[in-house]
Amino acid sequence: MKKIQFLSILLFILVFKTGVCQNLVPNGSFENYTICPNSWAKIYYATGWFQPHKYPGINSVNQCSSSDYYNSCSDDSTSFFVDVPSHTIGYQYAHSGNAYAGIAYYTWQQNGNGDREYIEIKLTQTLTASKKYNLKYYVSMCNGSPWSITRFDAHLSNDSLLHTSSNLNVIPVIPQFEYYGRINDTLNWVEINGSYTAIGTEKFLTLGNFHNGIDSDTLTEMPLSSATIGGAYYYIDDISLTEDTILGMNEISEIDFSIYPNPAKNLVHINSNQIIQEIVVFDIRRCIAMRIRPLQENTTLDLSSLENGIYIVECKFKNNSSVYKRIAVVH
Repeated sequence: MKKIQFLSILLFILVFKTGVCQNLVPNGSFENYTICPNSWAKIYYATGWFQPHKYPGINSVNQCSSSDYYNSCSDDSTSFFVDVPSHTIGYQYAHSGNAYAGIAYYTWQQNGNGDREYIEIKLTQTLTASKKYNLKYYVSMCNGSPWSITRFDAHLSNDSLLHTSSNLNVIPVIPQFEYYGRINDTLNWVEINGSYTAIGTEKFLTLGNFHNGIDSDTLTEMPLSSATIGGAYYYIDDISLTEDTILGMNEISEIDFSIYPNPAKNLVHINSNQIIQEIVVFDIRRCIAMRIRPLQENTTLDLSSLENGIYIVECKFKNNSSVYKRIAVVH
């Protein structure tokens, strides 16, 4: 009997540790593929993904892709073009797993406003009107890229963009997600995130740079003679789009409730004038990162296992009342 009770408690803990978010981006980590890539321009080998650009006169995006797919799946001698971690134009491990995408966010042609590459996928379901969604993904600059930029965008559309241009120029849409900040880290993966309230027709997600050359704020990182590729080239991995499930957060309450220190390094103390039934800690994607049932007025949380970032702490009291606090974790 004790063994059964222990397993039940362990299962309860594991359920809450895995989170409650449904990622609407299928194959967001690029691990699944139809064919193992052995050359560049094969993003469509990653299940579900394609490049929305279309050359005039060519109907299939699979015939005109220039966006790249990297995977360590092949032992073929030709796979060194797109192997992981080492390949012809650079060296990078996947943020998770064994695969990632690679695209040119900027090239210098056409008076500094030339070719762009994008990756696009159909979501697992159409977004719901008036609901808020959180996008998160990771980028890393190729160590053979001669330029870095400050524009990293994402666009949601009700149909595939499938833009036709002879030189793969900027697709003329306004992205709902716009990250502005220079990324020139070739060693680490940099997190990009943002939020969006849906209209209710969106079912495709496209990542890339939808800004012109001037607004891209390019910076030379190395001479062209030393570069392995002719553009501002970045890897992309672990893309997720999840519904924001925390609604109506209010930090104003008659309940006396405090968390300190904030920002927190490891331990935080929670004090209240009422018995706390449950504490739930959510990360930026609104996934459950921690859950405890103190059943007392004061308690201490150990946040040492959490990554640096902003978290939301929900304290639940009797009569199903809840109070929320935001806290920063900085180890």
